Amino acid sequence: MTRFHFTRWLRFVVLAAGLMGLLAGCALASRFEFESHAGHDHSHQGDEAHTHESDVHVGDVNATPADAVEGADLWEAEFVLMETASADYNSTTGTAQMAVHDHGTTVTLRLSNLLPNTDYISHVHAEPCAAGGGAHYRFDPEGGELPPNEIHIDFTSGDDGSGFMTAENANQVDETAHSVIVQTIAEVSLLCADLQ
Repeated sequence: MTRFHFTRWLRFVVLAAGLMGLLAGCALASRFEFESHAGHDHSHQGDEAHTHESDVHVGDVNATPADAVEGADLWEAEFVLMETASADYNSTTGTAQMAVHDHGTTVTLRLSNLLPNTDYISHVHAEPCAAGGGAHYRFDPEGGELPPNEIHIDFTSGDDGSGFMTAENANQVDETAHSVIVQTIAEVSLLCADLQ
């Protein structure tokens, strides 16, 4: 083999080796991307597509409380114990407030004597407490079950068992938003307050 042919052959081998390395790297990156995405839940539906639970706004302790919203129509009610609540909550008291104003709806919960350092979930419901609250109130009855189509107010009680949270929504509720129910994270209903 002449020196000229050997040089061309050597360049070809180096180029082929580089190309194979590049293709192997791309394949590895594609496999990593596929495997890291494989655990992602693809069961998106309707208007909730690409909405993750962690992205849902369910309360802000620094928001203006319902009773401090200027020019609002305000409803306030005491929480009552529901039949499904355990004896742990016999001494729990508190109020729910709902303000309807030009910028939407604000709901504030204030509670005492909950279990300390415990997570709770709350929702505005479409029926009064006497009817068990019924379904969650939805601004669009055909829409999804996450905010902003529903009002969720989630919070964690303090060391002393106190609970406080305010949730804001840019939509105004109508007369079918009747009550607020506080539940455990296992969705056991504890307390209910009639708002309208």
